[in-house]
Amino acid sequence: MEKLRRLREGLKQLRSAPPGSRFQAHYESAHEPPGNYGVRALVIAGGVGLVPLGLLLSIIPLVPGTAISVVGAGLVAAESRTAARFLDWIELKLRHIVRRFRG
Repeated sequence: MEKLRRLREGLKQLRSAPPGSRFQAHYESAHEPPGNYGVRALVIAGGVGLVPLGLLLSIIPLVPGTAISVVGAGLVAAESRTAARFLDWIELKLRHIVRRFRG
């Protein structure tokens, strides 16, 4: 139950942070107490594995492959400042593109 509560709090924090700094804020909160490097490596490996898996599963109808890829990217961003910055940059670019198409 504790892990589920922490996951919900993390998602709430991610949604409430301003665009362009969400993932960096998530990274900072995940590293308040420095963690075990072995666990960090496993989380990064899991995230890197989920991204292509989600992309492959998105081909199958009714499978939320894109969501799986986003979760994988979030796991990597939680453990890598560079990935967090990249995801913040991508979010801003995607928002700009969506705004242009909506008018």
